[in-house]
Amino acid sequence: MVVLRLKEQQNNNASQLSGGQRKRLCIAQEIVSNPPLIFLDEPTSGLDSSSCLQCVQLLKSLAEEGRTVTCPIHQPSARIFEFSNCSTR
Repeated sequence: MVVLRLKEQQNNNASQLSGGQRKRLCIAQEIVSNPPLIFLDEPTSGLDSSSCLQCVQLLKSLAEEGRTVTCPIHQPSARIFEFSNCSTR
């Protein structure tokens, strides 16, 4: 909850979450079992630029922890593209 920045919303229903929070909740559901390989389908689609950056930062941190993260990101902003190109391979 802390890593995904959802601690303050832990008692809310999913319907009360913002789009970015919902995306992070979906990612949390995928990583709760600590899988070594994570496939996500367009995790940033429909997000504003701030939420998009937070999502990419989260995915990058998961990759840096040793997990393999695979996901398409369509039409990333220059900032997101620059940030994601620095990822660990």
